[in-house]
Amino acid sequence: MNALRILLLEDSLLDAELIEAHLADSGIDCELVRVESQTAFHSSLDCNSFDLILADYSLPSFDGISALEIARATCPDVPFIFVSATLGEELAIETLKGGATDYVLKQRLERLASSVKRALGEAKERIARKRAQEALRKLASELKVQVKERTEQGRRAAFLAETSTVLASSLDYETTLVVVAQLAIPYIADWCAVDILDKDNQILRRVAIAHADPAKVELAWELNRRYPDDLKTSMGLPKILRTGQSAIAPKISDAHLNLVAQNSEHLEILRSLGLTSCIIVPLLARERILGAMTFATAESGRHYGAVDRALVEDLARRAALAIDNAQLYSEAQNARQIAEQTAQRNASLQALTAALSEALTPTQVAEVGVEQGLAVLNASAGFMALLTDNHQSLEIVQGLGYSPSLLEDWKHVPLSAPVPIVDAIKSKKPILLESCQALGQVYPHLAQQYANTSHQAWVSIPLIVEGEAIGGMGLSFSESRTFSQDDYAFMWAVSQQCAQAIERARAYAAEQEARAEAEAASRAKDEFLAMLSHELRTPLNVILGWTQLLRTRQWDEAKRSQALETIERNTKGLGALIEDILDVSRIITGRLRLCQHPCDLSPIIEAAIETIRPTAEAKTIQIHRHFDASTGKVWGDANRLQQVVWNLLSNAIKFTPAGGEVTVRLAQSEGEVVGCPYAEIQVRDSGKGIAPNFLPHVFDRFRQENGGRTRSYNGLGLGLAIVRYLVEMHNGTVEVSSTGEGQGATFTIRLPLWVPSR
Repeated sequence: MNALRILLLEDSLLDAELIEAHLADSGIDCELVRVESQTAFHSSLDCNSFDLILADYSLPSFDGISALEIARATCPDVPFIFVSATLGEELAIETLKGGATDYVLKQRLERLASSVKRALGEAKERIARKRAQEALRKLASELKVQVKERTEQGRRAAFLAETSTVLASSLDYETTLVVVAQLAIPYIADWCAVDILDKDNQILRRVAIAHADPAKVELAWELNRRYPDDLKTSMGLPKILRTGQSAIAPKISDAHLNLVAQNSEHLEILRSLGLTSCIIVPLLARERILGAMTFATAESGRHYGAVDRALVEDLARRAALAIDNAQLYSEAQNARQIAEQTAQRNASLQALTAALSEALTPTQVAEVGVEQGLAVLNASAGFMALLTDNHQSLEIVQGLGYSPSLLEDWKHVPLSAPVPIVDAIKSKKPILLESCQALGQVYPHLAQQYANTSHQAWVSIPLIVEGEAIGGMGLSFSESRTFSQDDYAFMWAVSQQCAQAIERARAYAAEQEARAEAEAASRAKDEFLAMLSHELRTPLNVILGWTQLLRTRQWDEAKRSQALETIERNTKGLGALIEDILDVSRIITGRLRLCQHPCDLSPIIEAAIETIRPTAEAKTIQIHRHFDASTGKVWGDANRLQQVVWNLLSNAIKFTPAGGEVTVRLAQSEGEVVGCPYAEIQVRDSGKGIAPNFLPHVFDRFRQENGGRTRSYNGLGLGLAIVRYLVEMHNGTVEVSSTGEGQGATFTIRLPLWVPSR
């Protein structure tokens, strides 16, 4: 055991030795350090450690009470015992009150050992008690901290649990992020904002701002609109989004605000918010940055630390996981919907193909195409329009969902009209108008008219065949909508299938028409050959019969003249028949030539009348003529014009019964029917007339009404065809009219008048 270190304040060396002797005699091993002055006493306490202080009460320059005060201030736990010869009872009590452990009179030093032992024991107990109390206080403090930490941990766990519940409650992550941001106020922050990146990391979109004051929330939204974050900057939120590392600003200084402010006005607004601290954490999932959450303090005056950073990083991880799950679910749903829609549209295209294969006309194709477009794309109305033959306008061939008056107004659309369907056809590209606003921007002149309908979106798609537009299809929708690439592709596929089907229908119709024409031509050829055989056989038989009679009979001169006239007449008829056939051949091959010069029509018509007169007289048919003497000349071939008039007169007499009438008129008109003043020749008969269904075919080659083997009239059906060709070669027109059978017929020729060159 180490010796006790005792500081002895004693000016008497003898007394000091007595004290040391008594202690030694009592078995107390000690090292005694004696001092006499205040300075030495003070210095010893400062420089050394003692187990006990023994002090005389009365010293020449220093008293015991002062020593006690110094000891209490310097080493309050060291026992202090007065050893004095002059200490009275009252003074002793005063010293004990002042903090002395005990007092021993020098006259009774035998008590010193027990007093020292007792003082040391009490000091030891006091130190132990003090240490125990200190340990208790420390334990209580630690428990208090632990309780506080556990309580805070519980609150944080409860907060994270609540946010996790919110995040898991819905797959609409934007809505849940708004709720999470609101939950952070005021527990974590006075301000909270959430920003989400698009899939290409090119666009940052703020989805939530939270604060206890709604007015400040509105201010923050306005700030975001006016001063959006520039993803190209190297600080703040953009930096977090690039690095994927969170950042904390325990204390926001004015220098921080200057770095992020975009101008002086922005800086003043940021200052007015009174921000004190900030944490920005990235939203990370599967090594992909989805966005970031920003937490800031202001009114609370709170400053963030490492614990806060850990908390918001935990929150951000949970939010990022929820966002990622929601996006994955959304992508899966979209993929499923796309797959279902693709399957449905493929089925629709197959159904469309099947339906179009049964459509034999463009109108039937239009009906199928419009119905399928309405059904699959949920359109409220649709139409299909085709280019007219002259390619100058569109004609709507099918319309569904529109009012009859609207369809009537738009039945024919000129290709010069500034409307979507025309522009789609001209550009050969679809035109998509997804809203009334889009329509008004591109076609402001149509805005009012379209506003009167119940439609909010429009599509115009060209019908393309081999690179050329043949028409277009339009669809109208009752609501504004955004057309996807799949919508675009499907509409294009429908339109092109319809275009191909229309082309097939037209080809089928053309083939049917060509076949009908070929069959008609074949029948006409057969009928023509039959008629030709008949027309040739009859005069040949007459000629042959009269020739044989002349050889075998001995007739007088009158009878012989009659026979020769009959032979001559039939020979001329054969010549005229052959000449008609040759004329038609020349016309078809383009070898017919005109010898044109200024012609007076009156003598030409008279010559034709005189030529046909015997035939008319044979049937007692009267020919009336009405000529306008002022009719000018025409530029033409007199012989061919006489042939035209003779053919019309011959036709009139052929179909007029005996005793009928034929009227020939010649007049001049100043009208513009043929582009200039013209002469008009009209041949009218009182014959059988022409059936309405045959009128369009009157001037066709080899065509006769009621033709065939049972026909009632001779002829090859070439005369009127030759009339039309010859009139057209003179730049004129010919037309026929008849009110019906038994009402006669009227043929009208118009020839442009000759104007002498000056």
